[in-house]
Amino acid sequence: MTRDRLAAPLAALATALTMWSLAPTVDGQDWQTPAVLMVVLVLLTGLGARALRLPRVLVALAQLLVGLVALTATFAGDAAVWAVLPGPAALNRLGQVVVDGFDTVNRYSAPVPTSEGISLILAIGVLLVAVAVDAAVVGWRSPAAAGLPLLALYAVPAAVVPDGLQWRYFVAAATGWLLLLAHDASGRVLRWGRLLPRWGSSASASRQTLTTDTAAMASTGRRLGAAAIVLAVVLPALVPGLPEGLLTRGGAGAGGSGLGGLTVINPVLTLRDNLTPRRDIEILRYNTSQADVQPLRIVTADAFDGDTWKPGTRDVSRRNRASRGLPAPPGLSPDVSQSQYSMRIEVSDALNQDFLPLPYPTRQVDIKGAWLYDAATLNVIGDGESVRGRSYDVTYLAVRPTADQLRNAPAVPDSSMQRYTTLPRDLPDVVARTARSVTRGATNQYDQAMALQQWFRTDGKFTYSTDAPADSGGDAVADFLADRKGFCVQFSSAMAVMARSLGIPARIAVGFLPGTPVQDDWWSVKLTDAHAWPELYFQNVGWVRFEPTPAARTGAPPQWAQLNATGSGPQVGNTTATAGGSGASATSGPDSRIRSLQDAERRANTGEVAAPGAPLAPADRTWSRWWRVGAVVLLLLAAIALTPVTALFGRRRRRRAALTDAARAEAAWADLHEQVADLGITLADSLTPRQVDRHLAEQVDLGDQSRAALARVTGAVERARYARPAGQQSQGQTALAVPPQASGDGAGGTANDVGHDVRAVVRAVAGSRSRGQRLRAALYPRSGAERTAGVARWFGRRFAAADSALARWSHRLRLPRVHRHR
Repeated sequence: MTRDRLAAPLAALATALTMWSLAPTVDGQDWQTPAVLMVVLVLLTGLGARALRLPRVLVALAQLLVGLVALTATFAGDAAVWAVLPGPAALNRLGQVVVDGFDTVNRYSAPVPTSEGISLILAIGVLLVAVAVDAAVVGWRSPAAAGLPLLALYAVPAAVVPDGLQWRYFVAAATGWLLLLAHDASGRVLRWGRLLPRWGSSASASRQTLTTDTAAMASTGRRLGAAAIVLAVVLPALVPGLPEGLLTRGGAGAGGSGLGGLTVINPVLTLRDNLTPRRDIEILRYNTSQADVQPLRIVTADAFDGDTWKPGTRDVSRRNRASRGLPAPPGLSPDVSQSQYSMRIEVSDALNQDFLPLPYPTRQVDIKGAWLYDAATLNVIGDGESVRGRSYDVTYLAVRPTADQLRNAPAVPDSSMQRYTTLPRDLPDVVARTARSVTRGATNQYDQAMALQQWFRTDGKFTYSTDAPADSGGDAVADFLADRKGFCVQFSSAMAVMARSLGIPARIAVGFLPGTPVQDDWWSVKLTDAHAWPELYFQNVGWVRFEPTPAARTGAPPQWAQLNATGSGPQVGNTTATAGGSGASATSGPDSRIRSLQDAERRANTGEVAAPGAPLAPADRTWSRWWRVGAVVLLLLAAIALTPVTALFGRRRRRRAALTDAARAEAAWADLHEQVADLGITLADSLTPRQVDRHLAEQVDLGDQSRAALARVTGAVERARYARPAGQQSQGQTALAVPPQASGDGAGGTANDVGHDVRAVVRAVAGSRSRGQRLRAALYPRSGAERTAGVARWFGRRFAAADSALARWSHRLRLPRVHRHR
């Protein structure tokens, strides 16, 4: 019996150990609390349901129902009935949270950021696996079958984690499953029958021989299991295999040494989620002596298909080692002011990318591993490497072109930059029409770019907000031009698309804003500093950054893109331009609104006022979520505490209903049966009082006083059952003989005396039981559980009766059909 009680806790332990393998798939630990809660609830619900002797299918349904209630209280309590029960609104809310979670999964590679949706999806998965494992191990006594759901749970992180799971996760999951097998195997050996002693062993040594044999078998099993785990961990490392990077990135083609088409997660789609205050975690630090630091670029997106921006697919040769130095920036001439700086970058474990965050343009990267550069973009990508946890040194140029150099740049040959001016044919006409209207009067590409930037930052009255959709396609650009509300993806995408419509080569860069200075030329960059900006190409200067996103987010634009840059502002006439043909004028005067926004942002950083346009931090829902979880736990504890209370009130009700001495004796006798059964000694109803007396005397060492108390209780019950009622004995008839053990002192005591004797016997029986049996009798007595189940069955019968009555009345109230004869 003790072995059977270990099955459910071992099943929960195996699920929890395997669940640990999900840790590398999520950035954070918030998901662990609801997942662990699911394992605990499945265990407790299974123990309670089996104590009520429910069928296996009902046990599983009860576990799923309790899990659903807990998930509702945790993730949809504000829409639930009484903040706990799942109603239509709560289920709809849970569905929305799940959809948000899958949206996060589609946007990110592992590890994905923690969110309510991710936590709910993982909790649901753990709940289903925990129920399946519990049913296989305890319900169907087949722990080998429990390996299937455990394998399914382990296979998910093994498949999605880029570098694979570390060996400790496999060891934990395998250990959990082997514990289930070992527990079941030893039980099966004992269920086969008694182990016979060796031939010729003496009787005195037979018991020791049996113990030694079973211990030796268990020791052998443990050794085999440990050896199997060690071999499973060590052997794969000794077997040669193909490098993963070559397979996932595609071959180089005939005779080449390139990586083929680069397959990366689209960085443009992940920006909005990074900009929320929940993602305010440091991802890297860097040190540089440059005063006017610029954003760090991760990757450029230059392929626009009408729906989204993506990094272009080019072959990168393995000869392009970044450690050997990078080529000169495309299009940059020596006439442009250039200063060389060095930078030390330290990336945290929170950033998992195969592109290096770098200033542009970088000339040299000192980093361990295989890192290659793309000559067209100067992006540096790892050949099977990740930037996670890396530190590296960079040598780069700070390029500072003047407004005159950009304005006087010669025209770009169409043949060399065609890929950067290509637009889809189905691009809405309003985009190009608005670009021409905004730049009307500009005589060169620089003034056109400045007019576009000025319109987005101030004159167009756009608002920075992360609530806008994350789409960057052609229709999304048209909607953005109409709604005038978005974040950096919309601003950069709209300016790049409009610049291409004017014939200016353009692409989008994705990376991080400079961050916050901390100390001694060190800067801290957080995930909320993620940013996108357009880069436009000018002959003899190269790729130049512009900043259409308002100052509330980015501060001042680069020096060459400011209105007071050398060479005056953009030479654009005072024209009116909007998407619909009306709007604010594009002026050439100083941008006072930008300066006011910058001043407001500076005051916000010093704690004076809130920055304009900055999103308010959402209300912290941590306490609310913990309150819901606590409510579920309290409800479960209340349900458990209700069992002993039900047993106590049931006995009190029985005693109060007994109005005669005979009824009170029977009530005390029933109390004795119940409380002794709670302690693990079942007394059949068919036993006579004297048989009960002998049975308890054989099972328990009562002692003299308790033995006498039991004799008095037995005597009182026999008199109540077999003695003639007073006044009904005829002359010459003798009363039924009283049993000898009941004829002593107190045999004819009152009901209070009988109740006192029952308590004395129960205390004696409890003193002979184990601590666990006493604890179970106190916290979860069988008599209370049976009464609770009886109450549930009573309500079930009443509900069925009411339903049947309603059906009969509805049948009677049906109007008879009237047949009309024509």
